[in-house]
Amino acid sequence: MLRVIAWVIFLLLFGLTVTLTIPNAHLVPLNYYTGSVQIHLTVLLLLTLALGIWLGIFFNLMWVWHLWRENQRLKQLQKPARRKND
Repeated sequence: MLRVIAWVIFLLLFGLTVTLTIPNAHLVPLNYYTGSVQIHLTVLLLLTLALGIWLGIFFNLMWVWHLWRENQRLKQLQKPARRKND
């Protein structure tokens, strides 16, 4: 059931994306420090979305890694206490 819901949400988002993409195929200027370039609005939005996804994954993995290290540290602290009880 969860897979069906996920597919329905995916298809709705895909349909919304296609619906908004087709009429907005204009060229927009992308200005940066050393110059500028004309790029399609759709491509710019997809690049921005991809960058946001990668940054989100990166920071989430940093948080998970920090928790993993903290868990390992606490396990090391717990070992002597377990030995005393045995």
